[in-house]
Amino acid sequence: MEKNDHVVGEEESEKNVTDDLEIMFANETEISELPRSHVDIQSLPTRDYLEHTVVPLIISGMTILARERPLKPVDFLAAYLLKNKTDTT
Repeated sequence: MEKNDHVVGEEESEKNVTDDLEIMFANETEISELPRSHVDIQSLPTRDYLEHTVVPLIISGMTILARERPLKPVDFLAAYLLKNKTDTT
């Protein structure tokens, strides 16, 4: 019974992480939808620069990672980022 409680707790925790990532991704898409020139992007503060260029792709990758649960999560995320990097450039 204790083992089942642990599994249920893990499932709830994973659902919360996925939900949090989806909320963060929804908020980030507002920023990423703004068209910016290369010069404008370079002049942004660090946080805004990352939110515009990297965060949407990372959130997307993390969401898929949480759903798929591959044996090598770092390799999976790295491959996802490389495969989809043109989405943000």
